[in-house]
Amino acid sequence: MSRSWTTSVDADAEGGAGAAGRAWLVVGVGSLLVAGLFALALVVGRVPGLAGAFRDPGLFRRFLVVHVDLSLVAWFSALVAALAVLAGGSGSCTRASLWGSRIAAVGIALFVACAALPGGEPVLSNYVPAIDHPLFVVALAVFGLGLALGCASAWPFGPSLLPEGASEFARGAALATLIALATFVASFLTTPSGLPPIVTWELRAWGGGHVLQVASLSAMLAAWVLLTERATGRSPLSARAGAILSMLLVAPQLAGPALAWAGTTGVHYKPAFTQLMRWGTWPVTLIVLGACVRGLVVARREGRLPRRADGRVLALSASAALCLTGFVLGALIRGSSTLVPWRSTRVFRAG
Repeated sequence: MSRSWTTSVDADAEGGAGAAGRAWLVVGVGSLLVAGLFALALVVGRVPGLAGAFRDPGLFRRFLVVHVDLSLVAWFSALVAALAVLAGGSGSCTRASLWGSRIAAVGIALFVACAALPGGEPVLSNYVPAIDHPLFVVALAVFGLGLALGCASAWPFGPSLLPEGASEFARGAALATLIALATFVASFLTTPSGLPPIVTWELRAWGGGHVLQVASLSAMLAAWVLLTERATGRSPLSARAGAILSMLLVAPQLAGPALAWAGTTGVHYKPAFTQLMRWGTWPVTLIVLGACVRGLVVARREGRLPRRADGRVLALSASAALCLTGFVLGALIRGSSTLVPWRSTRVFRAG
């Protein structure tokens, strides 16, 4: 599987899905680099003698908002779109994915422009921090449109450029992203006007933000399967097993748009998404991790995995350790504490 997959990637690297995948990686890495520049500006602005150049009291918070949105939302979403087009393979949607990457790049440029808006109020809401200004809404819409085109490319069902198992989770990540976008739209339409900005943006971002986390989780599982396959020469999951597990992970999120459409100020909006994340994420993750570990153990026993340290295995181990630590910390949450943002509790009590 490893050799044939590598050959197919090499053959398609100069065009089609390979080119679209690289374009989305450029968007993602570019957003990450720009986010780093904003972080550097935050540090430089605190240096004695230079702080006087930053006279706008909201500038630092706007820089922080754009830094978080680019380093988390844009970066992870672009990675999902890159995996989606590789999973879809060479098909008619690769051109749409290329256009999607360009539109998303325009959205990122608009995010950057929002940082310079003196009249934009920074809102440190959960999942998607915001700048309360019409241009920021336009930036979200443009980036979301590009992302939708990128994720839709997961379903031409041409020859996939990913191993079996990984392709199914990549498509699951793309589907979860599309569900998240629909949830964001519904949240925007049903959130009442006249609320304080922090309440408004918290309600708008809560539902779609939760679904977006599942999209990132599915992309992580695709990466785990890919790393295991590259290290051992065999995929730890069959295509059928990957499809079933991906469905179990993503299918509950289909309730997201309906929950948001029922009203973001309703009594079920916050707890429903909380429970979906609490019970719908870790079972599939542990099953996939177990399959990857089993694949590594069998490969070592059969001599297909070298004794020396392998960077792919180390990357998988570090990612799994971080993920499991997050699960443990999440299970320890009891009310409002340092394990969960305090503002979320206050906002929903106010709402």
